[in-house]
Amino acid sequence: MTQLELARQVDLSRTSVANIEAGNQNAPIHVLYEMCLILQLKPVDLFPEIEGITSPIDIGDSIAAELGDKAANWLRTLVRNPQQGATGESINAEDKG
Repeated sequence: MTQLELARQVDLSRTSVANIEAGNQNAPIHVLYEMCLILQLKPVDLFPEIEGITSPIDIGDSIAAELGDKAANWLRTLVRNPQQGATGESINAEDKG
């Protein structure tokens, strides 16, 4: 698929698609999602790999190491199982220490 074909399908200019691809222009998340649907990609496929990070769980564990126990446990739960982590329980600054 060409940049022009993709641009037409997501209602952008070819130049905008080229700039997004080159990292010179930010795209709204809904546009990136629409591009993924068209290109048959997972959203994670659009992002560069970070050395040492191979999954969202690694990212969550890396961030969790900087937090207090309650916040770290909440983050690990959210990353591993988003439905379970979205309990509505708030994590405030006191919980991080």
